[in-house]
Amino acid sequence: MSSAAVDLVCEIGARLRRTNLLVSARVTRNINEEMDKTLTFGQRVADRFAAEQDFKVNLKSELMLGELTRMESVRGAQMEELISATQVVTERDNEER
Repeated sequence: MSSAAVDLVCEIGARLRRTNLLVSARVTRNINEEMDKTLTFGQRVADRFAAEQDFKVNLKSELMLGELTRMESVRGAQMEELISATQVVTERDNEER
């Protein structure tokens, strides 16, 4: 290997080490944790209240969806019963004629 090639590899290695030191010295912070540190007591209470309200709204939505699904299945069963009763009456009328 020529002297120029060795010098080039050494220079690249030195730059890589400097870059690695620079990157490892910088700390990546969680923005949510940083924002939480600056919140006032009132802002924390408001955030907690909003989160609870979101939970309540989602819970109510799930309960309503469950009730609508249950009602739909009951309505379907009632319709099947009505159809079968109509068929029985129709057959009886046809037999009498």
